Amino acid sequence: AAGLDIPSVSGHSPDLIDSHINSLPSSTTDSKQQLNALREKARQGVAHRLSEFEHSETNLGTITLPTGFGKTLTGVQAALTLADEASRVVYAFPYTSILDQTDEVLQTALNIQPTEPGYTVHHHLSDTRTLPRSNAREHAIDDAAAELLAETWHAPLVLTTFVQLFESLAGPTNSQGVKLSSLQDAVVLLDEPQALPERWWRFIAWTVDLLNREFNTTVIFMTATQPRLLEYLPYTDNPFELVPDHTQYFDFLTHSPRVRYRLDNSVQRYLESPQTASSRPLTDAISEVVSADEKHVLSVGNTVASVAEQGSQLLTRLDGAVSLNSCLGSVYDEFTSAHAYHEQITDRLLARVSVDSPTVVAILTSRLRPLDRSILLSAIRRLLNSEIPIYVVSTQLIEAGVDVSFEQVYRDFAPLPSLIQTAGRCNREFGDNVSDVVVWRLQSPEHGTATADIIYRDGYNLLSPTRETLQSMANSGMISEQKMAVDASEAYFRRLHTD
Repeated sequence: AAGLDIPSVSGHSPDLIDSHINSLPSSTTDSKQQLNALREKARQGVAHRLSEFEHSETNLGTITLPTGFGKTLTGVQAALTLADEASRVVYAFPYTSILDQTDEVLQTALNIQPTEPGYTVHHHLSDTRTLPRSNAREHAIDDAAAELLAETWHAPLVLTTFVQLFESLAGPTNSQGVKLSSLQDAVVLLDEPQALPERWWRFIAWTVDLLNREFNTTVIFMTATQPRLLEYLPYTDNPFELVPDHTQYFDFLTHSPRVRYRLDNSVQRYLESPQTASSRPLTDAISEVVSADEKHVLSVGNTVASVAEQGSQLLTRLDGAVSLNSCLGSVYDEFTSAHAYHEQITDRLLARVSVDSPTVVAILTSRLRPLDRSILLSAIRRLLNSEIPIYVVSTQLIEAGVDVSFEQVYRDFAPLPSLIQTAGRCNREFGDNVSDVVVWRLQSPEHGTATADIIYRDGYNLLSPTRETLQSMANSGMISEQKMAVDASEAYFRRLHTD
């Protein structure tokens, strides 16, 4: 109707994922070799169950694997296999930070670019354009037409956000509903669904049922901690477990743990007496970070103000520290187009901080532009593979799905799934030593009360089931990774569901 030159759907071959994985460098340590063997076992297991899934009575599936076990490539390969020549894969994320990272992975694995006819990246901050044909760059293409083509999701592979997906089903405007026809017979991957607020669970369950019944859409939930929102599904049968024996992968964490959770005294006081327990002042908390032996450190806060204050104190108290964010701003002045020179900007940024400082501090929040965040994350990953000390302070945007690995992680108190997801940013490569994930309860720099009480008590109190679960699990302030990922997670969702 709009006169668009809509490209014919030609999906990406699932075999490209095999080729990409086979091209990755081999592991050198025993634990990493065991991990890669389990990753491959999980991926092949999912592939072998796809035919049974297709012929089952449900088109709702789950992939449940611990952090670091390859859910992204396993899920994408499964979705590409399930999608036939007339359907699409829509991969949805809770945060644009995870989307941006997955975009980088898939561009490499599938040898694609976001503006190509076969691939669309769509969220509120992206340059959402899809060219109608592969040689379109040789011709004059109307930007409005390219944007409309992208926003209608006609490409065989679409990366988007939960907001874009669910608003297309419930939004009141034509622009939000223009994507609906592309969801017919599609395969939808929902990555990290536990990030969805609990107050939305009934709505999400309703929309998933709508997709299943009215659009014949296959929906796959992928996470390490499956939320119990699936129990709200009013019509759909029980989901098909694509990894039915996922406990064996979590059991690996018993024999080869990456991390252990250490509950700070401020949290232990809260577990014992939630009404009167005092939170920990930021100044005191930063003193612990500065004096730690580890030099690749992540601290995740609950508010932008808390994160900004932590970053400011680190810059003041670490000898010779420089701000990666400030350096990026000055590097931009040397380039005419930041988008065109992403890799060169990252190289220049790293060259500058390597010369100027023995210590780097970076701050990540949702207030950064996607381009800034992408460049900063690229630089952070490379610094984490160097001997340069780096301290990163971030809001929750880093906690789910972002592929970075720190020696030590600190997390302000939050609902239990957030604690588990944040731990996934620690020792992802299963190093020789077990790393600590320190959970503390920080004082807000603005209000003086605990930041967790400000953020997580909006309608649903997610802190009570977390507190009760940790109280029953902690042993002298310590909790093992396997116990947290399995026992504590199940107990948390059980309490949340029954309260």
